[in-house]
Amino acid sequence: MNSTPAELAAGSGRTVRDRAALAAGLVAPFLVSLVLVPFRSDLSHTNAALVLVVVVVAVAALGSRLA
Repeated sequence: MNSTPAELAAGSGRTVRDRAALAAGLVAPFLVSLVLVPFRSDLSHTNAALVLVVVVVAVAALGSRLA
């Protein structure tokens, strides 16, 4: 069954897993950034970027294309 763009925009064609992945995609990088703030003087920029990349890839692995 194919959903129309209007149905997908309304969220009627999304599973709970996709909605959770979308929420995690919006919130997780921000929260990880907040956790890394106290360590910014001790942590190199490269390591901080790699931590954020791991978070983004993990969220992308959970969800669909939208996440």
